[in-house]
Amino acid sequence: GEVDFADGLKPQLVASVEDIPNVTLQHVVSDWWLNLAFNFGGQGAQADPLPALHDITVRHAIAMAIDKQAIADKVYQGTAAPGDTIIRPASAFWHLDIPAEEELAFDPGAAATMLEEAGYVDSDGDGVREDPQSGEPLELLVPASQDTGGAVEAGELIVGFLEQIGIQVELRPVSDGKMNDYWGAGNFDAYIWYWSGDPDPNYQLFVFTSEQCGAWSDGCWQDPTFDALYEEQRKTFDREARQEIVFDAQRRVYEQAPGVVLAYPGSLQAYRNDRFTGWVPNPGDDGYLLPGYNYDSLVALRAVDDSVAASSGGSSGIPGWIWLVAGVAVVALIVVMSRRGR
Repeated sequence: GEVDFADGLKPQLVASVEDIPNVTLQHVVSDWWLNLAFNFGGQGAQADPLPALHDITVRHAIAMAIDKQAIADKVYQGTAAPGDTIIRPASAFWHLDIPAEEELAFDPGAAATMLEEAGYVDSDGDGVREDPQSGEPLELLVPASQDTGGAVEAGELIVGFLEQIGIQVELRPVSDGKMNDYWGAGNFDAYIWYWSGDPDPNYQLFVFTSEQCGAWSDGCWQDPTFDALYEEQRKTFDREARQEIVFDAQRRVYEQAPGVVLAYPGSLQAYRNDRFTGWVPNPGDDGYLLPGYNYDSLVALRAVDDSVAASSGGSSGIPGWIWLVAGVAVVALIVVMSRRGR
């Protein structure tokens, strides 16, 4: 009875929260995605961290070796969906769900065979394959954000997944501040972080363009075909026609695999249904109650009865529930401003 509204609940708390009387749990559609991004060099001191990452066969093998369903189930306790494309599900009109027959499906056996046939063999029997061109072992330095829910835990699973196909991963859990240092210096082979975005897809596509190498780009992936699709969708004002171009852009990123979209984690909110009423989810029934892209909940929220509002305190004659909502709004603003997005 001490908390009226809670945001950002951990998935492990779902069962216990659902058992609390007079509490309603809101499963919010994912507006962000967990990302394993590869570094192609071009920024910072380390110009070319691991040359093998330029080989699309290696990137595809890594994608196929990762069990995304296991990440959704084990890391997020079933409150996430396996990831595929770079536009979040919350932007439902623009989000492309890759058809099953086009997916890089989880198949570690096939991934290992791909690497073997491409010449990445374990010649010294230490369990790690070598690059046929440079002779370097396939060893990845992978920082993971401790401040991004599930990033480190997903990384721990990925260490095991890639070990099965002969790729060694050194996982380094670090703060977001240190993640920025790795990003700026280019001193990593891949990292596990996240992306969010806007309701419109332009911003999320923009960060993958070639011109963002050394700026917003994760690892300086540069692809003229994608760049052309990005520019085309910017100039297309017919919504349905633009949707097709945005779909093509997402498909291009998926096929070229500059990274791996690991999961779409949902958000969890909870509120006491005996204290306040009038919550308005946004953008739809499975959207945020607070915060959101508009102020519908702030306008519509009311105490269930007058006694609740009177007992909540406040000053200068302002009802207590107003102070509650104002406080939540301030916290929500801080959270939104701190997200790795726009």
